[in-house]
Amino acid sequence: MGGPIAALLRAPPLLLLAAVAAVHVVALGLFSSGFLLTRVEVSTRSTCCEPFGANTTYGGVGGSGVDGGATCGASECGAASCDQAGGSTNSAAAGNSGSYAGGCWGRKHYSKSVWIVIDALRFDFVADCPGGAGDARGCRSRMPILLDLTQTSGTAAKLFAFVADPPTTTMQRLRAILTGGLPTFVDIGSSFSASALAEDNLIEQLAAAGKRLAFVGDDTWMQLFNGSQFADVQPFPSFNVRDLHTVDDGVWEYLQHAIAEPGRWDVLIGHYLGVDHAGHTDDIHAPSMDAKLAQMDREVAQAVDALVAGAGRGGAHEDTLLLIWGDHGQTAGGDHGGGTPAEVDSALVAVDLAALHRIRTGAALSDATQVQTQAGKAGKATSEGRGGSTLRDASAARGRCPADGGVTQDSQPCDAARQRVGAIEAARLRHLSAASPGAHSERLPVKNHAPTPDEAPAVDQAPIQHRASTLEHTARASWHQAPTLEHSGRASWHQLPQVDYAPTVASLLGVPTPFGSIGRVSPHLWPLRGCPQGAFESGGSAGESPSVASSGDCGGGFCSASNAGSCSSGAGDEGDGSSSCLAEYVGVLRRNAWQVQRYLDTYASTKGGSLPASDLAACKSLFANASVVDLAASASVSRLDAYLDAAARLARQQWTQFRMAPMATGLGLLGAATAVQVCMCWQLLSSSRIS
Repeated sequence: MGGPIAALLRAPPLLLLAAVAAVHVVALGLFSSGFLLTRVEVSTRSTCCEPFGANTTYGGVGGSGVDGGATCGASECGAASCDQAGGSTNSAAAGNSGSYAGGCWGRKHYSKSVWIVIDALRFDFVADCPGGAGDARGCRSRMPILLDLTQTSGTAAKLFAFVADPPTTTMQRLRAILTGGLPTFVDIGSSFSASALAEDNLIEQLAAAGKRLAFVGDDTWMQLFNGSQFADVQPFPSFNVRDLHTVDDGVWEYLQHAIAEPGRWDVLIGHYLGVDHAGHTDDIHAPSMDAKLAQMDREVAQAVDALVAGAGRGGAHEDTLLLIWGDHGQTAGGDHGGGTPAEVDSALVAVDLAALHRIRTGAALSDATQVQTQAGKAGKATSEGRGGSTLRDASAARGRCPADGGVTQDSQPCDAARQRVGAIEAARLRHLSAASPGAHSERLPVKNHAPTPDEAPAVDQAPIQHRASTLEHTARASWHQAPTLEHSGRASWHQLPQVDYAPTVASLLGVPTPFGSIGRVSPHLWPLRGCPQGAFESGGSAGESPSVASSGDCGGGFCSASNAGSCSSGAGDEGDGSSSCLAEYVGVLRRNAWQVQRYLDTYASTKGGSLPASDLAACKSLFANASVVDLAASASVSRLDAYLDAAARLARQQWTQFRMAPMATGLGLLGAATAVQVCMCWQLLSSSRIS
């Protein structure tokens, strides 16, 4: 053996072994730096009263009326006793001791919320393929009542592809959903021994706002939280994957009682586990999975019915937002944890209960009228006699019948209409049962009808939503990296990245966005309530978008001393028109961008945390460009979208994407060191043979 290797092998053996060991250490260190991605947790909390004014680092984000600075200490800003210096603290409650009546960081859309979590709910468990493409087994919804709810409720209910980032384990998904941040692969070990969530999160913000939280289900939540944030908890063990029913039966029993007693809670969370366990125990096509999905469909439908019944004017759920979602998907074999489309694609259904109540009650009377119209066509004599009289009564009742069975001066037409509604619902339930035999035999009917022109929300055709969808298919697609599920037809639905959940729900419930969130306020979920038909259409003459600075509505959605009077919208407010709703969204998005940039700067200056200087500078430049006031609303949204896309791309590159250069270098050094060891062994064997 000659050459460099021979010369190397002639070195003293101990020195050679030490050198080889050192190379091994360096190689493993390089490989780990690219593979074991780490992220430093920032313990700072967002507060209700933040220094959003022009005298701060991120000045001018508030739009009209806010450039001089939001008034810390003003009750209209939602914090009656804020520190005048503003800023963030290490306690969410420290800056949140004031009133949340009108909302914090913008107008509050809802006072209460219900979250029904179905673990491992694949998107194609709910959605059909567009146009029936693909095989029937893979494209037919296995939760048809839930899908029917989203297809027949106008804008009151929306279905989203709820898209996760890997790793797709429950612990990491809950962390991302509740913080708006990104878990790293090095955190995946905490799935089986989790510590309390140290970063700012939606649960702590809701508790700091005085919300009473009630939880039942997967005890993973209790590993994240110490329980002090909840007014009532009933956790169940989560690791017996062969038990498909104990947790789910306990969740359903608790939810029924909680819904019947709405005065006990403000945020109700139920986390089912049966679908996940059925996948682990069998697979997604097993009879046990069919039975479990049918059970989920039935219980969700009954929960929706019970909630909607109390969502009329003055009802306990008039200001309640219902969110039904899965934390991740699962493969055909029931596994999850990686980044395949089947694992990252889950479903989220959002329901404005008050709007759905109006649709159901308004359309019920409309259906009674249609029944009479069809009966009248059967014979002229019938329509001119008792049938015609009843038709006129039902038509008149549309304008004066109480929605919840109240009494009027002439209650007979209302009673007759309600009787016909009962017959219509029974027929509709029989139709659903025939469409899916055995799946709905004991379900309460979901009273979904086409909305009437006078009482129902309009079909969602806002141009900004189309424009935002285009942005998601272009710029956002560049950083999401998750391909479409084979049979789900996800591209035909709005996508909601899971990191967008925390900032969007925080905005809707009127609490601060968690400090470490890198998500955006969704342009599809945020307008669920309070935005009328064409809410995101451009205003003004000649199709020009209104200037945000001249909109005059809530200062672009922010409270300040100058606009406090116009910024306090009461519960159940339906919005102030299309241009004002768009202006409010622009304001919310500006504050969203401010919060993301604040987090990136804080992280970059935190000990142990770092971000590439050039990428951070590029984000700052985009943020400055997006913070310009007096822009048309559409131009503001475009710039803000570009900034938020760039910030999210930077975060994903840093915390969720492997760095191939150090990994390749480490593997190369490891290979070289291994080759030297092999040569040493060969030389020793040769020497032993000679001797």
